[in-house]
Amino acid sequence: MADSTLTLLNTKEPYQTIKLVEISSGVYALAVTSVGASGASVTKAEDAPHVSGDLVTPAGVVRKDTAASIAGTDGDYTLLQVDATGFLRVTGTFVLAEDAVHASGDPGVQILSVRKDSAAALAGADGDYQPVITDSAGRVWARLPGSDVTNNLLKTAEINTAGSLVAADGASIAGVGVLAKLIVSNNHATEVLDLSVYDNSSAAGTKLLPDMVIPAQTQREFSPNVPFSIGVWLEKGATGTMSAIAYYKVAV
Repeated sequence: MADSTLTLLNTKEPYQTIKLVEISSGVYALAVTSVGASGASVTKAEDAPHVSGDLVTPAGVVRKDTAASIAGTDGDYTLLQVDATGFLRVTGTFVLAEDAVHASGDPGVQILSVRKDSAAALAGADGDYQPVITDSAGRVWARLPGSDVTNNLLKTAEINTAGSLVAADGASIAGVGVLAKLIVSNNHATEVLDLSVYDNSSAAGTKLLPDMVIPAQTQREFSPNVPFSIGVWLEKGATGTMSAIAYYKVAV
């Protein structure tokens, strides 16, 4: 007996084709294939590319509120499981509680980044989510306040009396920035007491640094990297005369 094929006429796709196949002498089996209007099977070959409008057979799952195997033994076929909220059950716990103590072998989800040889936002607007970006060497792009801006000369000044700042280039800078470097020199025989650095443009204000003592005939260099919102103003106690050079970065 030759193989016979019968197509069931459904009103909607997919259609079913039933074929009687002789699998051995005198032994037959029914082969059922679901096909679309074009006759293409809903069964897809491994690595076959997706085509718009492809027909597929949905996969069934079993609700199991408490995780447990539903197969009889190792190697048996079984079904995927979902919990009471419909989430697919997977092995392992990848979400850890805040402040949970690390334990060797803890599972985790790999964090992916996007290579961007030149730093640029990938999000459409301020406040949108976006991935971490890395450069061509795999280094994470990061920027600290003022860290990617060349130091600019802020002020060269001679402080020769208590509470004054005298310099040929005028008053201290006004505006927002980061005090990147401060070099103070005491070329005189008298120790300079109580050198103060303020966030202001013409008088004492909020202190940017603790008060300093500069010994006679010494130079001190500081790299505080502290932000200022108004300007940088230096004052000193009544003793000694000194000079100061300050550098700043543009705030970012």
